[in-house]
Amino acid sequence: MASLTLFAVVVLLGSVHCQFEPVEIPAVCEEKEMDIYFLLDSSTSIYINDYRKELDFVRDVVNNLDISTAYTRVGVITFSDNPTTPSVLSLTGFQNRGDIRNNVNENNLPYLTGLTYTDRAIRYVRQLPTFRRNIVKAMVVITDGESRDQGATAREAELAREAGFYMFVVGVGQYRDEQEWRAIATNPDERFMWNITSFQQLTNVAYSLPTRACPLPPLVQRACDVTRRAEVSFVAGAAASRRVFEVIEDMAQNTVDRGNRLAANFFIPSCPSNLLGVSLDDHTLCSSGFPSRNTAGVRLFELIQQAKIRAAEGDSFTTQVIVAFLDYDVNDRSRRYGLEVANELKEALDDGTKVVLVTTDFNPYENNIATVLSGRDFRSVAFSSGTPISDQQDQLKEALDFTCEAINYFPSFNPARPN
Repeated sequence: MASLTLFAVVVLLGSVHCQFEPVEIPAVCEEKEMDIYFLLDSSTSIYINDYRKELDFVRDVVNNLDISTAYTRVGVITFSDNPTTPSVLSLTGFQNRGDIRNNVNENNLPYLTGLTYTDRAIRYVRQLPTFRRNIVKAMVVITDGESRDQGATAREAELAREAGFYMFVVGVGQYRDEQEWRAIATNPDERFMWNITSFQQLTNVAYSLPTRACPLPPLVQRACDVTRRAEVSFVAGAAASRRVFEVIEDMAQNTVDRGNRLAANFFIPSCPSNLLGVSLDDHTLCSSGFPSRNTAGVRLFELIQQAKIRAAEGDSFTTQVIVAFLDYDVNDRSRRYGLEVANELKEALDDGTKVVLVTTDFNPYENNIATVLSGRDFRSVAFSSGTPISDQQDQLKEALDFTCEAINYFPSFNPARPN
């Protein structure tokens, strides 16, 4: 009977651990708008008891944040060979401290074992579509050693910083080479990196992390602030791949249209018709469910012709912009087809429409399109066909900047439109 009583006491104490008493939030974290994601190393080199201390760490940090849909949101993933996250612990899951803390447990975040692919975890979080714009975005990476591919990890951390993330890293254990941790962390290292010798010390980090993260301002990201009335027509042939829609989605996420001055049209066979006329300042544009490039449909030059007619019908106080995606058909078909595309774009430019050419799979100069358009004011962006769109931040910035420049163009006179 005594042993049963002792067992009952142990069970009771264990259950008490799940009933969290909220603490007073540090003043600097009150009403802080922030999205923060914890990336927890769960590879074989982490003992399970140490992994449990990682979970304790997340719970301790969460207890010092102002959790709500309006202020701070928290996400958690574990990683080894591949990252995993339960939906309840995503940014759009539980939205109060108690629920998050009660659900940061081994049932939702099981101990994985495996190799340490830190790069995959960082990439996974960076590409999540649920982060809010114009607020602080942060990742907190906890790991005990070298990742499987240090070069890939450094590159993914760089891409995350370029995408507007603050990168915190907590290095635990006797791993002496800090080079990889420094490659992950935002500068200065002394503010964004901890090098501790045991998982027991995570308690100290949990105390200091909120006071380091909460005062941070949002990182300045590329953005287009619409200042004039404009209408943008996105044009792509029936062979348009998902890469085209990734570029459009990136433009949408980074365009701010406070005055509702901007309208968007889609002359794209695989784009749902219910998106016609929606504002570009919309996060749901063409984001999923589109056919691959083998879709049959209208030829690209005919779609450009339709966009050109639409632009000509616009009033002289609205800037007209055509963003044309030159898909692989232009390259694969005859030179005549490429010239038909070029001539339609040339006529649009001559009518006063601004033109931005975007290529995702080949160089348009191979088709003499640029030659036909020489001497005219247009912009061109070429993405590398062998690299994911999300990894080509320079090209994404160019595409946004060129389109924004066209949208906000202020002519010295309004070109006459044909009747």
